[in-house]
Formats: sequence, structure tokens, C-alpha cells
Amino acid sequence: MADQDYVNAVNLVARKMGRAKFTKWWRDNLRSRQQDDRLQQRADLAARFARLAINGRVQLATRGRDCDGVQYCGVYCRDFPASVIAFELEYERENNSADGPFSIWPESPATVIESSRRDLTLEAFEDGHPHILYS
Repeated sequence: MADQDYVNAVNLVARKMGRAKFTKWWRDNLRSRQQDDRLQQRADLAARFARLAINGRVQLATRGRDCDGVQYCGVYCRDFPASVIAFELEYERENNSADGPFSIWPESPATVIESSRRDLTLEAFEDGHPHILYS
């Protein structure tokens, strides 16, 4: 459907429902699909810290890929305070210096995390497709 056709269809539905009723329906529909409720995310993170912490500490695990195509996974920090604010500050600090996609998540200090690295660029070159990285 072309953009103008979509706009025309939305306007037609809005006229039939009435502008105010349509606006309320549209907002409620968008709100029901919204995935990024920050308060709920922070509450979930706090509950996860409470479940995983030992003596108020957790370890942070990480996974990602740098700009050179090296994929990594392992321990980011072994001794970290089980605090939502500390985690968000650390995540922002890492996000500001990241040179590729990454994720950080809390784990229990008792969990053993295997570290690994793969050079996807070298693997692609050796497999004969240096222009595509498969991760």
C-alpha cells in the first residue's frame, strides 16, 4: 500500500469513527503495543538483582561484536554491586565507547561463564566470502 493510500484509509476510518474517538482508539492501540516501559524494565532488573545477588553483589556477563568483526562472550565484571542505578551507569559508560552491538546482563557470582572469541572476518575470508560475516 502506498503511503498516500494509507493516509487516505486512516482519514476515512477517522471520519467514520469521529476524530476524538479515533484518536483515543489509536493511542490505546499504540500503548498496548509499546514494549519499552522504563519503570517496568527497572522493576524487572531490580527483581533479577534480588534473585541473583550474593552478599549484595553480582557479576556482569557480556556478549557482542566489535567493528573488526570479532565476536566475544564472557565475564564483563566479576564483582559488581546489585544496584539498578549502578548497572544503568555502567551500561551507559560502555554504550558510549562501544564500537559494535553488545549486551550486558547480571548473573549470579556462583555461575561459571565461559569466555570465547571468534574472528568472524578471518573465518569469512577463509570460507571464501570475505564480504559477508555470518554470526
